Amino acid sequence: MHPAVPYITRVAGSDYKLPGGNNIIEKGTQVLIPIESIHDDEEYFPNPDVFDPERFNDENKNSIPPYAHMPFGGGPRLCIGKYGDNYRSHVLEWQAPASSRLS
Repeated sequence: MHPAVPYITRVAGSDYKLPGGNNIIEKGTQVLIPIESIHDDEEYFPNPDVFDPERFNDENKNSIPPYAHMPFGGGPRLCIGKYGDNYRSHVLEWQAPASSRLS
């Protein structure tokens, strides 16, 4: 699973203590988030190198933790490309009159 970019950067909005230790990311620190590494983590995606579209079906998608799958980034700076196909299909529906026939 390859995202559009291998990593994203964010600035910590508050101090954050990393789980499992005493390390703290201080407010204002720039953080590099390795999206591709998260997608390859077997903790979130068993057999990450295997093509398995079933991992995202309605039955399974709720077991994926938030922000474990970020092909378009995440948060307020989310890539607008995430909505591209949906937008194009609405434009096509709007442009094609009901009496027309697509073949």
